Amino acid sequence: MCIQTKSWLQSNSASGKKVIQKKLNLPQQRGGIFCDLSKVFDFVNHEILLAKLCHYGIRGVSLNWFKTYITNRKQKVKITTQNLKHESFCRWVTMKNGVPQGSILGPLLFVIYVNDLLSSINKFASPVIYADDKSVLVSANNLKDLQTKIDSTLHYISDWFSFNGLTLNMEKTNMVKFCTNHSLNKSATMFQ
Repeated sequence: MCIQTKSWLQSNSASGKKVIQKKLNLPQQRGGIFCDLSKVFDFVNHEILLAKLCHYGIRGVSLNWFKTYITNRKQKVKITTQNLKHESFCRWVTMKNGVPQGSILGPLLFVIYVNDLLSSINKFASPVIYADDKSVLVSANNLKDLQTKIDSTLHYISDWFSFNGLTLNMEKTNMVKFCTNHSLNKSATMFQ
């Protein structure tokens, strides 16, 4: 699939637009991997997150505060009928994974959780992150090298997610080749 960059830029995030606009000024082939993560905030492993917080310098009382904030959290589900005349509750369940959704700290803790992925990918691709959306932009000198680079980047990302207890939904993850009007006429079909 080849996406004409002008229409894509009009409908996507500001940070993604800036990265692609910068890449379009280079005389290279450009592609993107748009990752779909399944229930990502629910599967953040508490032990891994605490180890990453420690790695980034949060220790002692502060680390203990985060530990008490994310561990032993309980939740239950409230079910209400359409006419609001009856409600029932499931039993309380202790959450073994995940960061609190609807909180200010939840997205921040998630960004800390995936930060090492972003810094390691940055050596060979350009990551774009917005909340739980992860995209990676890749450039290469020719179409064959671009395909190879995208394949190896996707393999690396998939392994990283698996190692960190997250699931990359391959059915909803998309790969595209970006084209300018000039390169659209010369471009071969990619990612069939």
